[in-house]
Amino acid sequence: MKAEVRYRLYVIELGKHPGGANGRTVYVGHTGKTVSDRFRDHMAGGVTSSRRVRRYGTRLLPGLVRGLPTFATRTEAEEAEVLLVTNLRSQGYRVFGGSGRRVLEEFDSD
Repeated sequence: MKAEVRYRLYVIELGKHPGGANGRTVYVGHTGKTVSDRFRDHMAGGVTSSRRVRRYGTRLLPGLVRGLPTFATRTEAEEAEVLLVTNLRSQGYRVFGGSGRRVLEEFDSD
């Protein structure tokens, strides 16, 4: 029997990003894979990778998602992603990301 997919949020630091906010520029996403596997996918330039992460991604920032649950559905993960983006922006981060832009109109896209 196949294991149930659980979605996780992740945050990647974007270093030396044009227009970056003093080292506080990040990419937020969600994945049904392990977060480290998803980071490797981004960095390898796969079909679902972010060009922005491939160019500027430096490391995962697990401390920014510590304590967040996993999610049973992609929709739940996308909704939580929007809340995380809003929270990080209120803390002064410049945030880019993936599919959350479908939920939050002003969400910066690739």
